[in-house]
Amino acid sequence: MQNLLPPPPSSARSISGLEGVSQYKIKAVLTADGSEYVEEAFIQKSSSSSVTITFPAVRAGSRAKVIVQILIGNYEYARGESDEITVKEGSNFLIIKIGKNAILPILLYNQINSENVFSLDGPYSGSYTVTLDSDRSVSFTPKAKLFAFINGGESPADGDLDIPYTQSGTYTTYYTPTYSFGDNCLYWLYQNKVYVYTAPDYNNPDELDLIAKFKEINADLASATLTIKGLAYYDGNLYFFINDSTYQAAIPYYFAAYNLEDQNLIFASDNLQSDSTSKTPCDSLAVTKIGEHYILCSINVNYSSPIALYIQKFTITKNENEVSILNLAETPSIIDFPVTSDEFYDNNYDKGFGGLQILGNTLYVTCYFYRNSVNKVQACFLNPNTDSIFPVLSAGGLGKIDLTSPNYEFGTWSNGEKLLGLYKNYYYLKNEDETYTKSQNAVIMTPPEDKASSYFYGAKRIIAKKQDEIVIADDGAYAEIKGDLTKSDAIQKCVNKNRVVTVNLKNESISAVDVNASFSSTLVTGTYYGIQ
Repeated sequence: MQNLLPPPPSSARSISGLEGVSQYKIKAVLTADGSEYVEEAFIQKSSSSSVTITFPAVRAGSRAKVIVQILIGNYEYARGESDEITVKEGSNFLIIKIGKNAILPILLYNQINSENVFSLDGPYSGSYTVTLDSDRSVSFTPKAKLFAFINGGESPADGDLDIPYTQSGTYTTYYTPTYSFGDNCLYWLYQNKVYVYTAPDYNNPDELDLIAKFKEINADLASATLTIKGLAYYDGNLYFFINDSTYQAAIPYYFAAYNLEDQNLIFASDNLQSDSTSKTPCDSLAVTKIGEHYILCSINVNYSSPIALYIQKFTITKNENEVSILNLAETPSIIDFPVTSDEFYDNNYDKGFGGLQILGNTLYVTCYFYRNSVNKVQACFLNPNTDSIFPVLSAGGLGKIDLTSPNYEFGTWSNGEKLLGLYKNYYYLKNEDETYTKSQNAVIMTPPEDKASSYFYGAKRIIAKKQDEIVIADDGAYAEIKGDLTKSDAIQKCVNKNRVVTVNLKNESISAVDVNASFSSTLVTGTYYGIQ
């Protein structure tokens, strides 16, 4: 497999977006005696000329100050504010020191090397089947790239961040990105080493060989086959799991922490055994501290229950020799999925947790739903007055958990739902006599395109670290049939959905743009796989 791996990312330019900016917007706000005056002007990036902004006259004796913003689109690139002065007759001078904000980048990645083009055939006894056109499948380069802004259509194909090869699946080849944002840095795992990309340019990364550190303090594991799983940054430490796959039968996982300042590595002495039936750590971790305890949140995988969410308390203490010790404080809590079986359209779905992010005392969790059988897709209608058929293929939403609550239950958003952005609706089935039967309950469905801007097609990984927003890789599929496919005037639309969705936590609004990335899923033919 080694020949599939590109060389380490040694000195790459890793952030994109600013070079495509042609102009800045200057926004100046004058406040005087409780009144506010806003003026705007544009300046070309390549221009050396000055910009004059004129405000209305202000009464002498007023208390006034000016705030200046330099904007790229809606992003505040730089900001400055004057001291408050008393306005005099004639000219008044203000000094405004403008400082550039650190760019909080967005990560795009291609996790699979091809995405299938599909169509629907049928109907067959009221159902349709998914047919793939392998000759038209779209190839993707397994790369990742940081962007200052996402406006739509961006691609990570020429990115400088290499993604480790994972395995060849039944239909696609997988590359798994493992990363964490923290303190204006991106921590990127590649070939068992962590590369630290630092703002503002995110280039020339520092290299951390945490496996070598771990073996230094565990001489009995010097020849072991060790692998890092997951990364989470919190308060100057990187947290991660190390698995020992030397003997395969029962793979132990060690939970570890690395202090980035004193370069000290500690780990829990009680390792976690894993076999074919127990859950093992995945690539999404999050850590915080509430009171005396740290809290570890992890998405775990096994065969009987594909995805599970664990929340577990731990402590970091010092022994009599002032050596730090990491202790797992209790058995982890396994969190139930926030949607029950009666909320699904039928039983042919896989569900899972995609990504984690902690803001304050709240854990935000992405959730997705994929159809696992595409050989029989029921023809359902959202409106009996139209002939548009909407097969249910994928959906998703964002959940939240208060980490101070005793049972770590999913909370509700202002709309009363546990998953924000999850599309639910009643549907209709067409009877033989051309009448329609309405469903008894609103169920999870793939959002129609006129609702797409407010809902998810498959919420997966969280791809940025921002204070009041959650930025998510949205990955799913959409299909619509207008008319009878057995007739020549029928129209069908079948598309893969790869989007960046931003959730504003202050007002719970959702915005989405399409990007040219493969993320992690594609429709495949088979009785079980559905969307991988």
